[in-house]
Amino acid sequence: MILLLFLLSAITVFQGGSFNLTISEQSVVILDECMFFEHSLSNAENLTPGKYTVIVGYGCEGMKTITLMSPLGEERITVDVKRVENFNKEVTELQKEIIKLRRENNALSSRVDYLKSLVEIINSINVDLYDKIKVYADENLRLKKELEDARVELANYSKNLSNMSSKLFELQRSVEELRTENLNLKSEIKDVESYLKSVTFYTDVFKFSTILLIAILVGVFLAFLRRY
Repeated sequence: MILLLFLLSAITVFQGGSFNLTISEQSVVILDECMFFEHSLSNAENLTPGKYTVIVGYGCEGMKTITLMSPLGEERITVDVKRVENFNKEVTELQKEIIKLRRENNALSSRVDYLKSLVEIINSINVDLYDKIKVYADENLRLKKELEDARVELANYSKNLSNMSSKLFELQRSVEELRTENLNLKSEIKDVESYLKSVTFYTDVFKFSTILLIAILVGVFLAFLRRY
């Protein structure tokens, strides 16, 4: 007994229709040439367990065989494909659908080509943007370095300015001390000048007094000589 299990949702199907095939074991499934799997458009597949849809072509009619082969054995299933009513109309509608799909496919192909060209343009723009961003990043690093150097230089200037301010304050204090000392010296010079003027006056008085005294003494001495 073949242990491979399968289930057909319909053993009778019309041309252009479909049916489901459920497989419970890993199997090689070979459809009639006028049939194909919906997922691969192929009529022969090595399938894992699962449910698969089989499409029946409009060229099918009559009893068609499906072969299933697995490690457990081989089994054949017969499907009765019925001719659809208004076959020509169905084929005509199918041709229209094919033409419609081809047009849509062409439109989609054109859209894909447009999108590809757009992607190429965007990629080119992205490359340009990347180059510009790299340039801007390098420039930003350079500016940051210059800013840091400027900050260091400004800190040095601030330090030097602080030192110069301290020195200027010391100089101002020295100037004030010198001014005060100068005023004191001027005051002392005035006092000395006043003293010298006083000394000169008294010296002149002493000199005149001395001369007068000498003259008096000389006169007294001469008068004394005359008397004797």
